[in-house]
Amino acid sequence: VSTAFEHKIRATSAELFSLSKSENSMELVVSLLIDKGKIQFPTDVLKKIIADVINEIIFGRFFPNTFISSAERTGAAIFRKELNFARNRLLKEVSQTDKNIDPIQLLSGVYNDYALPVERNVDFTRQLETIAKQSSFIAEKYPDILDDFTNIIGGEYSVTRNDELYFRPQEKRIRLTMDESSSAVRSLLDIGFYLRHVAKQGDLLMVDEPELNLHPENQCRIARLFVRLINSGIKVFITTHSDYIVKELNTLIMLNNDKPYLKQIAQEEGYKENELISADMIKVYIAEKALIQLDGNKKRSHNQTLTQAHIDPELGIEAQSFDTTINRMNRIQEAVVWGGD
Repeated sequence: VSTAFEHKIRATSAELFSLSKSENSMELVVSLLIDKGKIQFPTDVLKKIIADVINEIIFGRFFPNTFISSAERTGAAIFRKELNFARNRLLKEVSQTDKNIDPIQLLSGVYNDYALPVERNVDFTRQLETIAKQSSFIAEKYPDILDDFTNIIGGEYSVTRNDELYFRPQEKRIRLTMDESSSAVRSLLDIGFYLRHVAKQGDLLMVDEPELNLHPENQCRIARLFVRLINSGIKVFITTHSDYIVKELNTLIMLNNDKPYLKQIAQEEGYKENELISADMIKVYIAEKALIQLDGNKKRSHNQTLTQAHIDPELGIEAQSFDTTINRMNRIQEAVVWGGD
């Protein structure tokens, strides 16, 4: 592998060691960055880190770096300090009771009770102080995307040297803990830190239900933000039940046209050119029952599956599951208002 590589392992207050490879070199150099007497690092853990780095060097260029924001992210934001405390207390208790217990293996066993996205969300929120020292390519090349995100949440996140996490509302001289902040602020915490400090061009951002705790207006704005990320070089994968997000994506597709009146509408409604997207850059799949042939069966039967939705450049996404429900609600309300005539 010809590309250069560098990765540093950090603790709360210091860098522990680095793993680096020079361009066109076949050697991986592991360097201790702290006094040897100040650290006792388990050999098994170090071997695993080195193995993961080698794996990333060899195969990383074939697969995008993936950041997953699970639907459980709000809980991870609220209880990050408690998670740290519980983890440290567990390690302390183990060290004082049974020297034969491997604390790393024990913690891994605890984490195995959770799905991988949840585990990664927990780990990510636990390391925010370290993560906040980094700068993403978005912060360097597309700071206006971060401005849009700040406007969505109505402020900015900050982490102190003591690993205290706060939210600072716009135009107010106060700072709020996550307990005091809105559920919308908590639900977008990991995405906010990812965008500002971690994101790399070519990444795959996966968000489960981005509409969680968001006002309809902000659901539309988050859809526009996702399109801006796509246009800046990040692949975005979302699962959603939000008709607002789907409809806003429709608008961004339909406005991506050279017709003069559409350009005028986009300008009047405040849409930017980098928020528009062509239909061939989006794929939509709807979870529904459909007549399909399962492997090993000769006949087709109705089963739950993913059906690709048609996307028209002028009409947008055909999401019949949403439309059917909305049309039914409109029909009932019209009947109530007009007496069923």
